[in-house]
Amino acid sequence: MNVIRNVVALSLIALTGLAHAQAPGQMCPSVNPSPYQGNPNPVADPTYALTTPDSAFSDNGDGTVTHLLTGLIWKRCPEGMTWDGKTCTGLAGRFVWDQKSPEMVVFDQVDKVNAGAPGTQNLGYTDWRLPNIKELDSIVEWGCDKPKINITQFPLWQWNTNGTGYGYFWSSTHTPQLEGATLDYVLSMNFDSGPDGYRNGTGAPTYARLVRGGPTLQNFDALAIPPVLSGVAPAGVVGTTYVGFTPTTGPNNVTLPVTYAITGGALPPGLVFDPKTGAITGTPTKAGIYPLQIVATNAGGISPPLSITIVVTAPQPPAAPTPVPTLAEGALWSLIALLGGLGMRARRKKNG
Repeated sequence: MNVIRNVVALSLIALTGLAHAQAPGQMCPSVNPSPYQGNPNPVADPTYALTTPDSAFSDNGDGTVTHLLTGLIWKRCPEGMTWDGKTCTGLAGRFVWDQKSPEMVVFDQVDKVNAGAPGTQNLGYTDWRLPNIKELDSIVEWGCDKPKINITQFPLWQWNTNGTGYGYFWSSTHTPQLEGATLDYVLSMNFDSGPDGYRNGTGAPTYARLVRGGPTLQNFDALAIPPVLSGVAPAGVVGTTYVGFTPTTGPNNVTLPVTYAITGGALPPGLVFDPKTGAITGTPTKAGIYPLQIVATNAGGISPPLSITIVVTAPQPPAAPTPVPTLAEGALWSLIALLGGLGMRARRKKNG
């Protein structure tokens, strides 16, 4: 994480003429360095990959998303805006950081949100907080510019009439080396062009996005560990419950959660696939050979495809009963005559 340790002097930008729209100039892949640092503007850098793709988030359906890499739950809208079920509406508020300021302090806004009635700006939770700088850094989209954030998960950006985005968001991180200074400086994140830097806590107000959950002050710079699949699928029999197959997901420290998908081939008719676990279950209804490929996805990426083949055979017909041997009619009379002769000899011997 690049932390700019120079004091940034920023003038207060007038709020007149604010408009809301999806970032009209977002560029993916990113330009590197920031267009603010060069003239003419640099061209896009194709080596920048997305760091917060849609697959890195889980939509909770209540105006929040969970970042799967960190487990943090974020409000989709900046403070002051309202989630209407589809997007953010209203105007984003701006706050100062320092408690000594007579203006609206961001920590007072946090308290106000948590004290609100259920279902209001707190979205039913009472443990919202201002994120630290590493938490803000974890949702920066380094693969895009203007803004450097996933505009599907965080759908609206606030813009001046000249097209400039208000990208700075407060963190809760106060720089220790500046304690006791005349001015208090706080780290903030610029989602417009990417870098984080110091801002005067009593100076220009700026925006806030709240977070909940997760271990605070954790270093989220480490990359997620992608999954690797292995396993061999057992065979099945038509009309018999399949013994089941679940791929083995490694390594042991793979980043959770993991989701699964079939990317090639097809399941035998009668079997079903669970994308949450990768399990294949059911009762096959048609014999055949069914090759397919399974992949697993987490915040670290997509696994190499696991190729498996499920062989389904027809049920074996029941064995025919062993026939009872029969005697031909002539052989039967010969046997009767023989038994009769034996009986006569026995009687003569007894009488004689």
